[in-house]
Amino acid sequence: MNLEQVKKSSDKELNRKVAELCGWRCPEGCVGGVRRCCPDCGSWEHGQCDGVGSFSHTMPCNHYPDYVNDLNEMHEAEKTLKNGRQMNRVVAEDRVYLAVLESLACPKHIALATARQRAVAFVATKEKFS
Repeated sequence: MNLEQVKKSSDKELNRKVAELCGWRCPEGCVGGVRRCCPDCGSWEHGQCDGVGSFSHTMPCNHYPDYVNDLNEMHEAEKTLKNGRQMNRVVAEDRVYLAVLESLACPKHIALATARQRAVAFVATKEKFS
């Protein structure tokens, strides 16, 4: 994906892509992108329901962190830019990420970049190095 394609992504697509690039996997019990849930409360966890808890309904497994709206989640994602990399690649990833983020946040300072701008820069950078 190039930068323009990433910028056009929906919030849901962007959240999924960031999650995948951070190593997120479907939780246990997810089969084909669907999990069983309790029809009374929607809970996916046994013992978390005050109702009957038959777990007979299904829900899409799309509970990725909300990277495009949550700066705290994006901060956690940004930490993976340095995760287990050799020093020269860390510097390269960080520089590309900051350059892309600066182009998206302009004319503001990158410190004021929105979570969505950070998510776009993150995906564009990770795609470049993968």
